[in-house]
Amino acid sequence: MFKKPRLDQQANNSGVSTDSITLLAFAAAVIFCMYPEVTLATSLEGQLDKIGSVASGKFKTVGLSAATIAAGIWSVLKGNLKLTGIVVAIGVSLSIYLSWLSGGMVISA
Repeated sequence: MFKKPRLDQQANNSGVSTDSITLLAFAAAVIFCMYPEVTLATSLEGQLDKIGSVASGKFKTVGLSAATIAAGIWSVLKGNLKLTGIVVAIGVSLSIYLSWLSGGMVISA
């Protein structure tokens, strides 16, 4: 009477296809093989240091800029100019905040 849905049916119900799940698993395996020093760090502190080095610098700046530009363009295409202003304000404030963090969080009056 009540049959459990198979994985294909569950994926279709949630809007995620099994192909995307397979692709994500393959991408995780490739990252694991290409960067073993990051994924196989000897301690939690070692992993946090590696992730911190990846998240700082140009990766952070380029990622924040690209996300702000892409979201701004998307909101203009949707016709929502308020959202464009909010996205740009959030992007600018995050860039100021991140530069403050990298500078040592000093409050200068």
